[in-house]
Amino acid sequence: MKSLRDDWRNLFNHQKQVYIQLAEDDKIRYKNEMKSWEDHMVEIGREDLVRGKTLSKKKKTDAKAPSAKKATKKAKAKTTKKTAAKGKSKTTKVTTKSSSTKTV
Repeated sequence: MKSLRDDWRNLFNHQKQVYIQLAEDDKIRYKNEMKSWEDHMVEIGREDLVRGKTLSKKKKTDAKAPSAKKATKKAKAKTTKKTAAKGKSKTTKVTTKSSSTKTV
């Protein structure tokens, strides 16, 4: 590690700039991918997997646009009613921090 530190310190600024720019690009890409994944998790009802900081932002934006939230609830209710009417049981997976179990 000391050798790597010394190598980094001995690089010229224009040589370091290449790696610094790559790191910044990766950071932006990571943030975009995390936002996309968290949005998807909220859409499918898995808010438990989303960071608390993101959830509080989501709740604020959802409070501004309640009609979209109501529409998704109605769609979920229709799906549940259709499945119940057909007589099919829906298997859901419930996960906790210590174990995972399946319920029917």
